[in-house]
Amino acid sequence: MFYTPLWLGYGDPLASLPAMREWRPGRVSAGAGGFERIVTPRRIYRPARSLEGSEQLTLHTITQCDGSRSTNASSAFSAI
Repeated sequence: MFYTPLWLGYGDPLASLPAMREWRPGRVSAGAGGFERIVTPRRIYRPARSLEGSEQLTLHTITQCDGSRSTNASSAFSAI
């Protein structure tokens, strides 16, 4: 289980959602190929008050991975 803060920019909000990919020896890390989103918009929790006028928003994500499985068995949720 781990925590990651992510400061949201002004671009496409879906492009900023947390994602993971499997590490492989020799893979070139340039580019975004192979990443799978681990948080969907339905798993993002926000305060009841309006976020309009907020200058800097941070997406706080908790991710849990099952290391005993050979595939990417991760789940996550986020809060603004």
